[in-house]
Amino acid sequence: MAIAFLGSGCGTDPPTLLRTLASWAATGAMLGRAWADGATPRAYTERTLERAQRELATQARELGTLPTAQRTQATPVTERVLRGLRDLAWAVRAHDRAAVRRLADTLGADARRLSSLDEPPS
Repeated sequence: MAIAFLGSGCGTDPPTLLRTLASWAATGAMLGRAWADGATPRAYTERTLERAQRELATQARELGTLPTAQRTQATPVTERVLRGLRDLAWAVRAHDRAAVRRLADTLGADARRLSSLDEPPS
């Protein structure tokens, strides 16, 4: 299974920041589902989730650069994703596949929510 990671950088423009946040949430969701299905080893899954948490935390520091409306919507979702990645890592360590699937579903929904914030209003 190939998982793509987006690099982090300073002074990221709003669309790129939102896509990066969404990408880390989606990475957690994909990885959780893969582990729950037996497609990735536990050690790899744990290491990758740790990296996802670090990278997302780094990107989350840039939320203040977003326009107010996007920041107001993205901040609670990003905080939920950070907790979700932490909880997902815990569930993997505990070998709790049901919890991993549930958390992966939530992370997937949060990834879609963050992605939608990058879309222009209709």
